[in-house]
Formats: sequence, C-alpha cells, structure tokens
Amino acid sequence: MVLRDRAKSKPGEFPMPGDDYVRGIVGFYDAIIEMSPESRAATEWINRNVASMSKDARAKLPALLREMADAMYKAADQARKWQEGELLEAPEKMYIEAGGVELRDILNAFIADTIHRPLKDRTSLVGRAFLIAAIASFEVLFAGVARTIYQHNPAALQQSEYKFTLEELTQYSTIEEAREALVTRRIEALLLESVDGWSKWLERTVNLEFSGIIGEWQVLREVFARRNIQVHADGKVTKRYLQVLSNSSIDISGLEVGQELKISRAYLEDALERLLALGILFTFRVWSRIYKSELNQSSAWVESNQSFLIRNNMWTATQLISDQFRSVKCGRSISLAIQINGWLAQKTSQGIDSIRTEVGEWDISGLAHRYDMIKSLLLGEMEAAQPKVSREIRDGRLSQFEIATHPLFIEYREYAGSHQNTTSGIAAIPGSVESSRTEELDDRDVPGD
Repeated sequence: MVLRDRAKSKPGEFPMPGDDYVRGIVGFYDAIIEMSPESRAATEWINRNVASMSKDARAKLPALLREMADAMYKAADQARKWQEGELLEAPEKMYIEAGGVELRDILNAFIADTIHRPLKDRTSLVGRAFLIAAIASFEVLFAGVARTIYQHNPAALQQSEYKFTLEELTQYSTIEEAREALVTRRIEALLLESVDGWSKWLERTVNLEFSGIIGEWQVLREVFARRNIQVHADGKVTKRYLQVLSNSSIDISGLEVGQELKISRAYLEDALERLLALGILFTFRVWSRIYKSELNQSSAWVESNQSFLIRNNMWTATQLISDQFRSVKCGRSISLAIQINGWLAQKTSQGIDSIRTEVGEWDISGLAHRYDMIKSLLLGEMEAAQPKVSREIRDGRLSQFEIATHPLFIEYREYAGSHQNTTSGIAAIPGSVESSRTEELDDRDVPGD
C-alpha cells in the first residue's frame, strides 16, 4: 500500500509493459460494471421519459420496476432449474399487475427499449469479447517480456532453427539487426503455441513456470482454454478443451462435447482479476530474475499496482499477489505493505475470522507506530484504533482524504460516524501519500532489509 516513485529500469523493458497490461485489464473490468442494467439502462430510460409521465405514475413506477425485476430474476432461475432437470414440471407463467393503462404502457415501452434488444444475449457476447481481448492483452505482455528475455539471454538463440539466406542477410546492415529479426521470428512462432508451450519455454530460458508464478493455476488454465473454444468453436466444448482440463487435473464431470459454455459476468470478473494477478506476478518474476539488484524496485512496482487494485475493489487479484510474496526477500517495509494488502483482501472477501489468528499473532514490536494502528483496524478493534488514528493525524502521517477513501478505513468510518466526538483517522497505511514521507525512517527502524 505505500505509494512510491515508479521503479526505474531499462527503457522499454520494465515496468512499462506491465503497467500497460494492468491498466488495460482494469479497463475491461470497469466496463463490465458500467454496463450493468442496474446502474445505467433503467435510470437513463426513466430520465429520458419522466417528463411524459403523470405524477401518480412517477410515484408508483419505482416499486413496479422492482417487482418486475424480482419476477424476472425468479423466472430466469426457474427456467434454469427446468432446463437442468431440477424441476419436474415446467415453471408457471408469472404475471405482473401494472395497475392502470398508463403504467401498463410505460412498462411495455420500458421492456421494448431496454430489454428487447437486437442483440438478444448481450451479456454473453460482451463477456466473450472481453475475455478474448483480455487474453490478447496478456499475449502482448508475454511477447514484450519474451523479447527482454532474449535480449538478456543470447544463448537462447544459439540453437535457432531459423537460418538466413544470403539474400536475406543483405537486408540487414549489422549483425544486431539480423539478431533482432531472428528474435521477432522466434516470438511470433512462440505466440502460436499454447500457454503450456509458453510455460515450457519460460522454464527453459529463465527457470520459471506459470504454475509456480501464481496460485490456483488450474483455474487460469481453464480460462485460456475457454478463450480458445470461444474463438474456434463458438463457445462449445471440444475434445481438445476436455483434454486440456484433464491434463491439468481439472474435474470435467458434467461437461460434454458440444455443450455451450457462456461467459457470465461473475466468471468474467474472476477471470480478469486472475489475469491481472498473473500479468503482475509474471512481470515481477522475470524482472527480478533478470535484474537481481532491482528486487526492491520490482517489488515496489508490484505493491504500487496492488494499491491500484485495492482502490478498484479487486480483492481476488490482490490476495493472489500477496500469497506469492510470502517468500520474497525484498525490503521489509515493502514486504509488510504487500502482506497487509493480502490480509485486507482476505478479510474483505472471506470475513474477519479468516485472518483473526494470523493478524492477532503478528508481532509488531520494533515496527513503526502505524503498524500498531493497522493491526487494530484489521482486527476490527475500532475503540483501540481511535487514539492511534488520532496520533497519526496529529503527527502528520495520515490525511483525512486517506481515511475517507481507502478501503482499510471502511469500518473505522462507520465507527467514527456513530460517535459524535470521534476524530476520524488511521495510521499511514501502505499506499497513502503521507506514508511515503516516513518510508526511509521505517526501513531503518525495521531490521531485515
């Protein structure tokens, strides 16, 4: 969470490809939320047509729309259960009493304008498009990192199967130009392979595998396989898809060749978060392996991106990243920031009981005062956190803006709001602008760097 200057490295290598990838995938994620009917379609339609409605209709319409939405959700659930054999009889028809001619006409117009679209399954189509585009973004990232690996590992090209004719050699003015052309050919060929082929290539060149870069790799392996059937088989299960899943020890019971697999919003959001975590961790692992002296810089880059994910409530990606950093020997303050991020993500997604023991046993003796405050906040001990928060504000290490906007402060904001004379605040947490001013002091105070 501690905000740091962008890590410096070689131009065009790290961290720019990773930055572009992260922003691109988060853009897809945000677009999904923006397209939610709850947030846009109904509101926009009502705003456009409200002037044409009577006062009585305007008063009754919100409740009627809620009733219609509930009925639609129930009907969809009943239809799913009928199709999957959970119901013995076909579901009964559902009726909504409009309550007058005007409300009937309003509902009919609303349905025609917002639900009966030329694209009958927009969610599925958008999900397919975003999944394909997101994995294409990862391919771009992979190609950029692969080029860097070739640049720093000339031996990887020594046994190349590519050969230049004399005519081709005359097109290059230097050996370096010819070498760049060879790298491009190798990368183009590599991208034609499956993600399993990419993983084997990483193992040969930098001793890394995707399964060792991120946890729950099988889940992501299915995401890549599903992208392929979306592109090549109209979203229907193929023998190849089943084989890939079986080879990755993924349960394929209930799946049959020809079965259609749609991309739901929940599936897409989870896939995008996992792809984000993979891209960040992949960039970090290669960066820190090629430039061993830049471990702290590459780790700080990860932490900075993690803070960005937290601000976007992307808890799965945040936790996957933290889980992989437990053994990374970077600077203590960076390591603590990433660990705290992971605890916050786990608490948010799984509840406070999932972190209570580990955070409760966290030894903060010898650490800066703000970690004492963070521990209280993570454990939900708001009364104990209050004086620590006030201290951090008074000492200029915490801003009211951080308190008002960072997810770590959600419970404290609620607590402060229910206590009239409570001073809002919390210690400078990793990711805050204020905390960066004490970064050097913290690193001196904490042994282990």
